[in-house]
Amino acid sequence: MIPLAPCDAGFTPTCEQAKGFGLCDATSSACDTTCVDEVKKACPVTCSLAPEETSGHELWTTGAAPPDYDQPAPAERDAAEITVPKTDLASFTAFIDYLCTDQLDLGEGEGEQARRALVLRELAQMYQVPRLERLCAQALQESVGPASAVPLLEAAHTTGDGRLLAQCRRYVADHAAEVRASGGVEQLRDLGVAKGLLGDALDQVAELKMGAARTAAGQRAAP
Repeated sequence: MIPLAPCDAGFTPTCEQAKGFGLCDATSSACDTTCVDEVKKACPVTCSLAPEETSGHELWTTGAAPPDYDQPAPAERDAAEITVPKTDLASFTAFIDYLCTDQLDLGEGEGEQARRALVLRELAQMYQVPRLERLCAQALQESVGPASAVPLLEAAHTTGDGRLLAQCRRYVADHAAEVRASGGVEQLRDLGVAKGLLGDALDQVAELKMGAARTAAGQRAAP
């Protein structure tokens, strides 16, 4: 069974779907009208995107799912209305599509893919979808590039993602020219991250000076 699916006005659940809700006796060969009516009371569920209260999908939920298939927490699953903070319609749609199809859509473009992966990871944490959270973390690590390194660095600093933070710091240090050319400096918003990058740059300059001094000393000592 799919844990979330579109609901229309003419939806009538099958006996098996009704059993999935736990409202029918799973051992019974019959599914009476009362049971089906109880299922229909669960439809629709309205999802609103905060802070703008944008009307989202109308959904119905089923209780049965394949083994290890991630599902929202029970409190959210059974609620009549769900407010989803800190997201946008495209990212929320991608979240619902993942639950329905097990396919992750991060959009197109380096910057958009990184942004959506961040939003989806937060949704996955909020609604306890660990597999999606892992997929987003992997996607973030793979999406570090000139245009995304600084925003991802700031996001990693904010969320306490030490692995992503270290990866972004190394990338910025190793590809400073490309990051600057892509507008990475202008994207800086977090003072703590800016100080950290400045410290990294000063350390790198100091290492270069020490390396040059050792090279010069070696050349002077050579016969």
